[in-house]
Amino acid sequence: MFQLTPFITCVVFLLLLLVSLSTPIIKGIFFLRLSAASSSTLLNSSARNSVTFGVWGYCASGEDIRIFGINHDAAKNCSGRHLGYTFDDTLQTTLVSKALTASLSLHPIAAVLTFILFLISLFILRRNNHVALQSLSLIQFGIGILAAIITTIALLVDCIVVDAARRTISGHIVTVTWGNAVWMTLVAAILLWAVKLEAMTRILTRRQRHDAALR
Repeated sequence: MFQLTPFITCVVFLLLLLVSLSTPIIKGIFFLRLSAASSSTLLNSSARNSVTFGVWGYCASGEDIRIFGINHDAAKNCSGRHLGYTFDDTLQTTLVSKALTASLSLHPIAAVLTFILFLISLFILRRNNHVALQSLSLIQFGIGILAAIITTIALLVDCIVVDAARRTISGHIVTVTWGNAVWMTLVAAILLWAVKLEAMTRILTRRQRHDAALR
């Protein structure tokens, strides 16, 4: 399991990196999607529109309008790429705006910490000095706990935001769905805590062996 730590931390880093580069940079990765649809049997018409939210902004898909069986698609519209974005007149979801903006900065921070954790795990594999190994292991453990806590907090906030949006905004016209970025953050949090649990078990085992050798 110890030898797998660099691989696991690398996987976690890639997951958090993809989440941090979500909509509008990588449009296929998002936290939350709001979908609206309406139809009329009189003119055999329908209209569909959706908005996806990511770390650096949001993207509103062009309206898919169908009249008399003929499609008329509008152009897609994305916000500017910056942290702490605000909404224009296209979106009137103040609840989602404030909550998402407050929590999104946690994902890039967790990604940076996990990358540092990955580098330290590589250094540990190459070190033979016992004192250096102990120092690096302590640093790795501290940064790993911090990364796991921040990732977990980010996940909890994401879940609260999506759930609040589902209870507040969702209706017969507007549908709120979970984004894949939430599930990616969940996997990252589980893997980080698994690595930390293994590290704690390893430390306790070493201490028990050391105490047994002194008796």
